[in-house]
Amino acid sequence: MEIKDMIKKPVIVKHDMTLKKVVEIMTEKDVNSVLVVDSDWKLVGSVDIVTLLNAVVPEYVGNRDMWVANFTTEELFQEFIEENKKKKVDSFMMDTHKVLKESSTALKACITVTEWRQTRVPVVDEDNKPVWIITRKGVRKYLAKHMGL
Repeated sequence: MEIKDMIKKPVIVKHDMTLKKVVEIMTEKDVNSVLVVDSDWKLVGSVDIVTLLNAVVPEYVGNRDMWVANFTTEELFQEFIEENKKKKVDSFMMDTHKVLKESSTALKACITVTEWRQTRVPVVDEDNKPVWIITRKGVRKYLAKHMGL
């Protein structure tokens, strides 16, 4: 079986965009993650909500345990956000661990999701340019369809 029932068009951002621009795009498109491409439109990474938060909370705050929240004010958190909104995507994006090719099967997609614990799996063409993305919602819809739901 093909992966066509699990895929959707990805939201793509360029590696040199700012954190602020990425948040703007994610808000406009109502998505929780985006794929990141270089100047040749080749996939170089991804950004999700956790990545965004890690980009604005500085390393010196420690290992970001909950106890830090007890000693940090909302004003300080707003300052962290303000200080980092011009940070470039390529300085905080995640590496994309596994990708699939357009010719991949649904079974290979499901194995990739479970084996690598990736909730979003990019689908790339022969030049490593993103063309689709498999999401949790896509997998759920695929399962439902093939269960007759």
